[in-house]
Amino acid sequence: MSDKLLVEEHLCLNCKRTYRIVVIEESVNLTKTDKRLLKNDGIFAIKKGEKFKCPHCGHKVEVK
Repeated sequence: MSDKLLVEEHLCLNCKRTYRIVVIEESVNLTKTDKRLLKNDGIFAIKKGEKFKCPHCGHKVEVK
């Protein structure tokens, strides 16, 4: 995993909660340890073009 990742904030338009998301390229594969470390910091890792499902209300947020 890269030492520096760009963390973006995305708003769920349904429940108005903000989530911190790292958008990664499709060719990049994160290890289980990388995913766990990000999740412990409250950051979700999403591949580019995927839709993120809000854990609170279930609304899908499109990540560009």
